[in-house]
Amino acid sequence: MEKKFKYMQFNIVDNNSRIIVTKSSKADLSNPDDDKTQWEDFVKLLKPDTPSYFVYDLHLKTVEGQDRNKLIFISWVPDTSKVKAKMLMASSKDELKKRLKGIAGREIQANDLSDMNYEDVVSSIQSTATNK
Repeated sequence: MEKKFKYMQFNIVDNNSRIIVTKSSKADLSNPDDDKTQWEDFVKLLKPDTPSYFVYDLHLKTVEGQDRNKLIFISWVPDTSKVKAKMLMASSKDELKKRLKGIAGREIQANDLSDMNYEDVVSSIQSTATNK
């Protein structure tokens, strides 16, 4: 995403035949320390009845205290989604991830808003980054 976007949303459209970008947000590079607020604003956009994929540019500090940005892949499939939609999301995910650069190993599977807690996400990504 080359720092142009804070996040991009992808949805399956056209009678379940294509995945397209349906929304994006410009990156605010002026205050990277405000990432928690930006994350919370992003989470407010999640719809409880609409499965989506997202790529999010997460700013964090490593356990060594260094500033880093990590592209993370989020599969948002609410528990209330229909079975067919859940199956379609699961079967399409790997193909989309193959086409995206820079997100290998950085994935969040979210089924409800509690899975999108900022501190938990950062902790998960920090541990993944440490092991790479």
